[in-house]
This record gives sequence, structure tokens and C-alpha cells, in this order.
Amino acid sequence: MTIGIRVVALLLATLVLSDSALAQAPGLRLREGLYLPPGGEGPSSGYWDAVDRAVAEGSFAAPKAGDTVAFPDGRSGAWRLMVVEEPGINFDVDRGGWLYFTVDSLPAGPALVDLMGHQAFYVNGLPRAGRPMAIGQMKYPVQLKEGVNDFLVHVGDGPVSIKIKHLESDEPKVHILQYDRVLPWLLDLHHVDVVASVLVVNANDEPLEDVRLATKTRFEPLTNFADYPSDAVPGVWEYMEVDSIPAMSVAKVPIRIVGPPPHKRIGRPYPVDIEVQQSADGEALGSAVINLSARNHGNHFRRTWIDGLGTVQECITIGPKPGDVSGPTGLVVAMPSVLKSPMATAYAFEEDFQAAVVVPTTRRPGLARTGMGRSQVDEAVNLVEAIHEIDENRVAVNGFADAGLDAWDLALRRPGLFSGAAVVGTEMPMQDESPLWTNGASLDLVYRHGEDDPTITEDFAGRLEQSRRGASARTQVEIMPEFDRWWGAKTISDDTMTSFLFGGDANQADGIQIDMVQDASTRPHSDQWAVIHQWIDDSRPGRVQAKIVGSQAVIRTDNVHEILLRGAPLMSAAPLQVDIDGSTLELESEAQEACLQRGDDGWRLADGCNVTGKTSLRSCYDDIYRRPLLLVYGTAGDDLSTRESWAKARYDAEQFWNIADGPSHIVADRDMTDELLTGRNVILYGNADSNVAWSKLIGESPIDVRAGSATIGDREMAGDDIVVCFVRPLAGDRAGLVAAVGTSGPTARRMAYRLPMTDPMQDLPDWMVVDRAGMAAGAVESGRFDRDWSLAGRQ
Repeated sequence: MTIGIRVVALLLATLVLSDSALAQAPGLRLREGLYLPPGGEGPSSGYWDAVDRAVAEGSFAAPKAGDTVAFPDGRSGAWRLMVVEEPGINFDVDRGGWLYFTVDSLPAGPALVDLMGHQAFYVNGLPRAGRPMAIGQMKYPVQLKEGVNDFLVHVGDGPVSIKIKHLESDEPKVHILQYDRVLPWLLDLHHVDVVASVLVVNANDEPLEDVRLATKTRFEPLTNFADYPSDAVPGVWEYMEVDSIPAMSVAKVPIRIVGPPPHKRIGRPYPVDIEVQQSADGEALGSAVINLSARNHGNHFRRTWIDGLGTVQECITIGPKPGDVSGPTGLVVAMPSVLKSPMATAYAFEEDFQAAVVVPTTRRPGLARTGMGRSQVDEAVNLVEAIHEIDENRVAVNGFADAGLDAWDLALRRPGLFSGAAVVGTEMPMQDESPLWTNGASLDLVYRHGEDDPTITEDFAGRLEQSRRGASARTQVEIMPEFDRWWGAKTISDDTMTSFLFGGDANQADGIQIDMVQDASTRPHSDQWAVIHQWIDDSRPGRVQAKIVGSQAVIRTDNVHEILLRGAPLMSAAPLQVDIDGSTLELESEAQEACLQRGDDGWRLADGCNVTGKTSLRSCYDDIYRRPLLLVYGTAGDDLSTRESWAKARYDAEQFWNIADGPSHIVADRDMTDELLTGRNVILYGNADSNVAWSKLIGESPIDVRAGSATIGDREMAGDDIVVCFVRPLAGDRAGLVAAVGTSGPTARRMAYRLPMTDPMQDLPDWMVVDRAGMAAGAVESGRFDRDWSLAGRQ
């Protein structure tokens, strides 16, 4: 059955002033479709709801009004017709519901889908990711087929609006969408040199290779409100090479803006020309003119940079008041809260603050709860240290409410980076709840809440003081009478807090004496001379207690298999005597580093640290996000297998930049090269039969997936519905990882569509397996590998 579609000729709305031919072309505005309200999926529904499961099983058929859908909790829902009357364009629907449309009036070929309000959607059975919150409508390139085309939309925050524009053969296939809109507002009229992000849409059926982004500022107002200096002149073309834009995909790429800034008094927007060009000859494949603004108060504190993964990040940084500080100054890392925006957090420090401040922004989820987020904070601190003269022994982190928890958690996972922490308006995990609690013993701690704060239990402050009695650093607990929770939001820049954190003796761990608990998420400071390289059991943290006494190092460990010694203590002219857990070793003088390994008879000096097993460089799935990703899909199966594996890789790539600002490169297995592997981690799609790169990248493994079967240790499974996702060391790379999305057949490939392989907020295990029955029950079996990557117990 084909649902009727009301066709309305509209101008294709866009945030970008570009592509005049496209902008004047009509599009299909969809105002009539079928709607399935969200159902009671129950707590064990896992990654698939009832519609996802039907898509995976191949049982989803075009619904009719009144068709019912059974939900796992025993209830059912029914599809119903929904019509949006003109001039309206939005479907007012609830998160978790589904909308279904069919379109049979457009010719086959490339098209752009303008869509908003969704979390994911399918086009003719192939999945696409949701939109980033930073922008409005998207233009998703899709390939339409002859006859009826199916659009199945999973509702996100809503409302949903959708329009489809077929691209004629003579229309551009490369388009540019605005992503970042705000630049730093410089106080002086010198040239801007900042980076921002745009989205590049590639509606070709081949990837864009050997291309670059060209940008040029100009002072030709697009509005009547611009007020430019009389001596303003246009910028010159600046170029940034682009790694690759996958076929029929949207990718987020950085651009560099070099040119005159907005007016220093009013900061009006100014236009920037952008082109996607062939690197060889400068041929423009797509162009746009966008307005970049710096008019918001406080944007003169904003800084942007390209991070270690190659994507644009930003922070808000405020220097100490000129003249108030001479010499190195302290630094406060103020974590933003969901209750208090990064800009509002920065405002709290704006006037008369006598230390530098950096507020990491929330471009990535989980600033303190994911490896990618913590790395963003690390780089923001490094950026501030390059701008201001910072006393590295006076670096504190603070936050209110959820940001207070983030601040404390970050301090525990970055031992040696911070000298103190301030937690306001929230309860912190106690010692018996936090395996890394020991790392806070050397941190000065300010804890503060209002007496009438309903979120704080009556005895919490007392329990906190009791738990801190063994700490080597100071503790200040403040309970303000007759104040509620929101009073705390105003106190993160309080003078008494700053005076306490920076007023005493520098309390930064001196690196000579160490007491550190380290797990896979912990990144010790570079000054710490004894760090864990490998655990005995990586499922729990290890501990190192070490000190230097004269020319002797005394080290005591728990759950440590290898320890790396480095830095100044090894550089002395005399040999270093090491007493480690009762074993006595001697290290040569002026050594750069040394690796000690535990054996059956005690500790020994190893020739080098382990490069094949689980180590601090790679030990869990979260470590795959330490590098850009190379997504390798299989082509050795049939055409359907190749198409669906490629679709999953595209979904994961778009999801990665969408929710995590992560970069990736999609490549077919036969096109993978050693050059592409360099500096990247890998996700493989398919199985040992359908992906020719499988054996090279996976190597020896206790898990094997083939067409029609899968093996985990001595357990064999048969069927076309087995999905096994697992992570392995990347052969020949001491820090590299490869994650496999192993699928045994067509049902398994469709089941894998919604698995969150590129969502850093998902705590994925070393391996997990699910089949059709498990999908229906929401049951995913999982387990881990031991430190040598052999199969450990199942969960």
C-alpha cells in the first residue's frame, strides 16, 4: 500500500546561502504519513525496539492504518494516519515513536532528505544516524530507487519535519552546511586565526578523495546590520586538506578562518566564502557563503583548536585581571553543568578574578565520564598553558551539582594534574564506592552545600570529613545555614574557595613520592616516574606506592604485572637501586626508562614493556576512541552483504561525528592500505568470509565469525542471526585496536545496525554476542579477555 503524499512546491530551506540553482528548486514536503506511538518496551528491550526487531528479522512490511504492533511487555500499539494541515510542516509526535512514509513520485537517483526531530531513520531499509543538536535541518544524501521508496523515521526530540529533493544530473552533488556559527570576539583589530567546523554533503556514489576546504573572509554584508571598520579588507583564500568524504554521506570537517575580525564594538556577523575544491587544480565541487558571528557577549573568551583526533574543539578561557598577578598564576578548570552553561560558568569568573580560568565546552558527551571527554579537558588545559604563564603546582578543578561530580571524578582519573578540587551542591562517592579514592588523598578539597539543599543527606558532610582523615592534603567543608541548592551555583568563583585552593603551600604531588591507583581510564601525569603498564587482572585497578630515598627507589604494588619507570629519578649519574615488593634490582645510570616485570620468583628487569597484550595503552573498548577510526567494510560476499556492511559503516561514521565529534574514514576491504592504517584504530564489518582484511587485522583470536556460524572459544553457534562484537589488538601496532562487528548473515547484519559501536557513552565489553532470540528478549551475552587477550569468563 502506498500512503498518499501531499506534494507542495517549496523553496529548499537552508542555513547556508549557497547553490542558487538548488535553493530555487522545489522539493517534496511530506505532510501525510503513518504514526506508531511509543510503546512499553520494558527494561530489557536492549538496543532494539519492536520496529527495529521487525526490520532486523526482515518481517517489517509497509503498515496500514490500524495495523497493530506487539510490545515486549504484553501491550500493543497501532499505526494511525497522521496529516499535517498547510501551512504547517511539523509532525507533533512523541520521542520513541515511529513515522512511516512512502514516496513513488520521484525518479531514481540521488536526492537530499531534509529532516529534523529524529534520532535515526531508514531509507529503503538502510539506516541513517540522527542529527546533531547544534543545527536544525539536515540534508542527508540518499539513493532513490525506481518505484516506491520507503522512509521509516524513529522520533527523537521532535517535532519531525521532512522534505525530499531529487537532484538532477546537472545539479551540484556536493553541498556545505553550517555547523559552527560563533567565533571568538577579539578585542583588537588584528587578523583572526581560528578554526570552525562545517558539514560537507557528498551526494555522489563515490567518495570524495584528494579534496580541500578553501575559505576566505570578506566584507560584503549579507545583512543591513553589519558595521565594518573603514579600513577593512577581504581575506585571502586559506586551504585545509580533507581526508575523505564517504559516498552518499555527511561528514564534519574543520575549516580555518584567517582574516579581519568582526568589529570590536558591536561584533556583527560577517560572511565567509567556502568551497570544496579538487586539491590538484582548485576546481570547485561545491560552494557556500556563511555568516559567522561573534556578537554574543563573552565570545572574546572563546578559543578553538584542532585536537589530537583532527576535529575542532573549543573552550572558554579567561586570564587573570591585568596587573593583579605577576609571574605564574593558578588555573581553575571549571566544569560546566547541565544546570549551568559553559558561558554562564565563565561569567562567574569574569570580574576581578586573580587566576586563569578554563571552561571546557560540551561538544563531546561525558567530559569526565569518557576517555574522549577527558582528553578534551586535557587539551583545553594545554591550550591555556600556552596562552598564560601557569603555575603547574596550582591547578584546581571545580563544579556545581553534576559538574561537581565530574570535577572530582576527573581529578581522580588524572593523578598529578590537579592540586585541588572543589565540589559544590552534590554528594560525592565515598571511599568504599570509589576504587580510585586514593588518588584524591593528595588533593586539597573544598566541599560546600546549602543547609536546606534537599539533595544532600544530613550526615554526608560528617562522613566525608571522616573519610578524609587519612589524606595528606587539606579539607574544607562548608555548610551554609538557611541556603538552598541554587545558592551553590553562584559560588564556584568564590574568593574563599580560591584562597583555600591556592593560598596554602603548593600541594601538587612532587613526583618523588607516589601513591596512585590506576585503571584503564587513568592517565598519570608525565611527571610521575612510576606508572602501571600492565595489570595482573585488568578488570580491577592496580596500585603503586613508590618513593625515592637517596639513590634507592622503594616500590610496593598491588595487582601489577609490569611497571614502567621513567623521568628524572632514572637520569642520575649513579645507578638506581630498586626495592620492589622485596626484589632488589639495579638500573643503569642515565637510563631513559625501564620496564620491570613480575614473574613467579619476583620482579626482573625486562628488555622492554609488553607490546602484544592488554596494557595501559590499550585494554578496553573505550581505548578505540584514542585515535581516528578507519571503518573497513567487506566486499567479498554478495552484493547485498556489501551494501548492508557499507550502510552500517556509514551509520557508525555519521553517528561518531554526530554525538562525539569523532573523525573516521570509510574504506572497502580491498582498498585498505598500510598508509591508511597508520595512526588509526579500526572497526571491521562482516566476517572472515566476506571481509578480506579480516585475517590480516584480527590475526589469531579465540573468536571467529563466518557466513552461517560463529565460534567463541569451544562454543560453536550456527545460523544467519549471530552478531559477535569484540575488540582485539591491532597486529604490528603496540597501541592499536581493532573492533569487529562480526555478522553471520543478513539477519545479523540488520541486527547490528543499531548497535552503538561509535558511541563513547556506551560502556561496551571486550566481547558480546546476540542472536535473534536474544534480541527479542533483550539479552546480550558478554565477556572479557585476559591480559594476553585469551578468552576469560563470560558474564
